[in-house]
Order: sequence, then structure tokens, then C-alpha cells
Amino acid sequence: MSSTEFLQQLQIGIVSGSTIGLLGVSFALIIGVTQRFHVAYTATYLGAVYAGIWLEDHVELPIGFAVVFGLVIAAVLGLLIEGVVYRRIAARAAKRGTDTLIPIFIAALGITIFLQNVVSWVWNTQPLSFEPVKIVGITWGDVYLTNLDIVRVVVCWAIILVLALFLRATRTGARIGAVQVNAEMARVVGINVGRIFLLVFALGSVISGVLGMLEANLGNAVPNMGFNSVFYGFVVAFVAGMERGPIRMGIVGLILGLVQSLSALWISLQYGPAVVFAVLLAYLVLLPTNFRKVTARFRRTGAVQVA
Repeated sequence: MSSTEFLQQLQIGIVSGSTIGLLGVSFALIIGVTQRFHVAYTATYLGAVYAGIWLEDHVELPIGFAVVFGLVIAAVLGLLIEGVVYRRIAARAAKRGTDTLIPIFIAALGITIFLQNVVSWVWNTQPLSFEPVKIVGITWGDVYLTNLDIVRVVVCWAIILVLALFLRATRTGARIGAVQVNAEMARVVGINVGRIFLLVFALGSVISGVLGMLEANLGNAVPNMGFNSVFYGFVVAFVAGMERGPIRMGIVGLILGLVQSLSALWISLQYGPAVVFAVLLAYLVLLPTNFRKVTARFRRTGAVQVA
């Protein structure tokens, strides 16, 4: 292993880790506040990209309009998923006194599969190009990177820091924190829990749209994109702790990205997801108390009805 190889993998790890960190932040924002196991995160991730592609293909406007349009569609999808689907499931479960974890998971999976099939039917499963950022190669000493790598790191950490400031320094952020700690008590003191749920779904969905566009810019848009994003987002949220702040989430994601990237110095890069899964498995085995606490909180708050 040469120093050049190490530095190259370090750079790759910083870029991928920043992305993984933001995935964890957005995934945990939704799941930590609402207790919805939001597998349909993939749907907003995918929907934003293909909405942008559609506008770019059909309307002669600068690429920035396609990006904004895609993010708006992601927010709308997130609001519809929570307001129309999850909320009704939670309301029925509250009346019956049953848990919502599995019903919401199944509904989310169905939404994801449905949207993937719609995209495949409309675009015939062919990979499509969507490049908000024109990629330019950059050489820094013996390390090669692109302007997109720099954009990914800057965008991811800018969103993480702004979100952390929003949650800590604004009244709305304090309300989100109150709902996250105890939704029932928040309702008692006059916080509209339903609106908070919608807000975090909108925020998380917009972030998922940003991440989807960054991925599409890196390669091509395909109907099954976003699956790994849910996996990585869940791992980061679970390992960092779903009630933790965005900065901690980002740091945990950065560490996971570095571990995955640097492991490629000894094992094949294709085994990177296995390395991340091994981290999660070690967490579950070595810290079973945390696992039980998270599971218990899901079961305790999962059937809370939101008006």
C-alpha cells in the first residue's frame, strides 16, 4: 500500500462518508420524530430525480429549474406518503390498540415498488443522464478528484450544519425536538404534532431529493436507485442513535464512509456494503441494550394517532 493509494481512498471516503452522513441525518429526522419506518424514502429519492429529468426533457429551461422542480416533487411525495397513507394506518391502529410498525413498513415497501414500476414503464428501465453539475477532473498532487466530489462534500455538510442550527436555534426546531422526545406531552402543551410530522417528512424528502440528484450526476438515473441509500441511512441513524443531532449523525456517516473506503486497500471494493453491515452487526451484538431501547420506543410510540 503506497501513500498515494491511501490518500486516494481517504479522499473517496470523505466524499462518500459525507453523503452517507447526510443520508443518516435525513433518515433519522423522519424516523426519530415520527417513529415511521420510512422505507419509502427511496420513492422520494427516485421521484425527485425523474421529475427533474422529465422537466429537462420537456421544457427548455436552465437545469436549475429542473433541480428545483424535482425537489418540490420530492417534498410533495413525502407529504402525501405521511398525510394520506401513514397517518391513516396510524389512526386505525390507534383505534384498535395495535402496533403500526409492520403495517407502515409494508405500505412503504408497496409505495416504493409501485413508483419503481411506474418509472420503469414510462422510461423503459434505460439509464438516463441527469447532470446539474458538469464534471471536471482535478488533480491535487497525486490524488485525483472532480469538482462534483467537492460539491458533494460542501452541499452535504452545509445542509447538516444548517439543519443543526435550525433545530437548535428556532422555535420550530424546539417543537420538533419536543415531539421527538414525547409526542403525547408535546400535544398536551399545544404543539400540533400532525404539522410537525408533515414538516419533518417534507424536510427529509427534500434532502433525499438532493442526494438522489447527486447520485444521478455521478452516474445514471435508474429505476432501482435509492435502495442502498435506505440501507446506509438506517445504519447511520441506528449506530449514531436516532435521537442524536445532525452533526453527530454526519460524523458517524463520515466514519463509516472512511471505514468502507479504506477497507478497499485490503479487500475488493465490491465488499464495501458488507463492511458497513459488519459494523451494524457488531453494534447489535456488542450493544444489545441500545437495540432493545430503540425497539421498545418504536413499539411504545408507533401507534400514536396524529390528528
